[in-house]
Amino acid sequence: MKKSTFKVLFLIRRNQVNKDGKCAIIIKITVDGEYERLNSTLSIEPDLWDAAASKAIGRSSKIAEFNKRIEDMRHVLKEHYYDLLNRHGYVTAEMVKNAFTGVTAKEESLVTLYLQHLEDTKKLIAIRYFQYDGEGTLKLVDGPVLVNNDRVLLESKTFRVNYTAQSSEAVKFGIWIEDNFGSTPRQQTFEFNSKDSDDDGGKTPGIISPVNPGTITPIGL
Repeated sequence: MKKSTFKVLFLIRRNQVNKDGKCAIIIKITVDGEYERLNSTLSIEPDLWDAAASKAIGRSSKIAEFNKRIEDMRHVLKEHYYDLLNRHGYVTAEMVKNAFTGVTAKEESLVTLYLQHLEDTKKLIAIRYFQYDGEGTLKLVDGPVLVNNDRVLLESKTFRVNYTAQSSEAVKFGIWIEDNFGSTPRQQTFEFNSKDSDDDGGKTPGIISPVNPGTITPIGL
């Protein structure tokens, strides 16, 4: 852990007086000689400010509350400094400033949301269909017709599909079910033979009967 010097000063901007006759108080954060400044959102009459003590002069309740807010900010900045030092092993003035103003919290929040989004996306289920032999169409009930070797996200883990053969020859196709990252896929293969004769011995092309409906089996597990 790198040892560093840390100092917090509250300074008055005497050259900038607002319409109420007050000057803004700014915070100067110094770490190892490097410093950052930020607005404290406090302001006070120049005559009531003790630059050496970095606090307001007086004993009124208003002054006491003003000085308490300064000490509270000083305490929070110190807490941020030691927290950053413990977590990272080093600290810069900019890191303390960002932690105090909420930049670090916002960035961590965005990272958390992004990771959660990735996790939620990974939980989505996709279906993919491939036609090996013959011709036909596979359609999701209440959904689109699947294009050969295309991949479609499913809105639910429970779904139904309809297959329509479009040729009189033997048909074979496969269905893959996988998460949105393509891992842990499940495969199911279907095979149909054409039935080319009826009970009277006549030709009846285009009617198919299942040979091997298949079972859902994990791939690579």
